[in-house]
Amino acid sequence: LTRYLVGDEENQIKLKREHQRVYSQFSSIMSRIEAACESDLQMEGCNDKGFRSVRLSSEEMRRNYLKQTGSKKCNLPCAFCNCSPSFTDEPPSNKEKAKRNKKAEATYVKNAEIIQKHREGAGPPFRDDEGNVVKKQKSLKTEEEVIMCHCVEQNSGCACKFVCPKSKYDEIKSHYDLMRQEKRAGNKAKKKSACDLLDDAARTRGIAHTAHISHLLKRQENGEIASNVPREALEKQAMTFAFHNQATHIVNAPLSTD
Repeated sequence: LTRYLVGDEENQIKLKREHQRVYSQFSSIMSRIEAACESDLQMEGCNDKGFRSVRLSSEEMRRNYLKQTGSKKCNLPCAFCNCSPSFTDEPPSNKEKAKRNKKAEATYVKNAEIIQKHREGAGPPFRDDEGNVVKKQKSLKTEEEVIMCHCVEQNSGCACKFVCPKSKYDEIKSHYDLMRQEKRAGNKAKKKSACDLLDDAARTRGIAHTAHISHLLKRQENGEIASNVPREALEKQAMTFAFHNQATHIVNAPLSTD
C-alpha cells in the first residue's frame, strides 16, 4: 500500500494529484492524534500530571525498539511497568537535545557573567536582541531528554509504552514502585480477610453438622425417624444442612468497601 493508494486490495484507487496534498495533511494530523491517544491510554487512571507519560511526535511514538539509527539502549528498567527484562531505549532525538541544551547552558552562564560584572561596575550591560538592558535572565529552559519503554512490541503480555523524562526518572520510578508496594500490601490484607471469612464459614459448617447430626440421631432414638433409616442417610442430610449454613455465612458477610 503506497502513500496515496486508498481502499482495500481489490478496489484500490490512486488519488488525483490535487487530492494528494489534502490526504497527506489529513494523514499527518491523524498520526499526531493517534500518538496523543496512545499516550493518554497509557496513563488512563493516572490523575497526577507530574507522573504522566511524555508526549512525543507520532514518528517517535511509532519507533520500534533500537530500530532507528541513533537509538541508544538504556540499562534502566521502565519507571512505570518495571518489567524484567526491560526494553527501554533513548530515541535519536536525545543526542540533538543534549547538544542544544549544552549550548544553551553555556550561553546562559556567559550572559550571567556579563550581568554580574555590570552590577559590579566592571563591564558593559547585557542587552537582548532588541537592545534592551537585561538585569536578570529568565530561568534557563532546556529540552527534556527521555527514556522510552517498548514492552508492547515484545509480546511479553505488557502493553507499556511509557515515555519517562530522564531528569525525573528517579522520582517517577519511586512513585510507581510505592504504588505497587501499596497495591501488594492491600491485596495481602484483602487475601487475609477473605481467608478469615472462609475459615469462619468452615467452622460454622462444622458446628452446624455436629449439632444437626446429634438432633437427627436423637429424633431417631425417640422414634420420630424410622429405625431402619441408615446412619449414612442421616449424615448426608446433616452435611447438606451444614453446607447450607456455611454458604449463608459467606453470603451474609458484610461487603468490603475496597
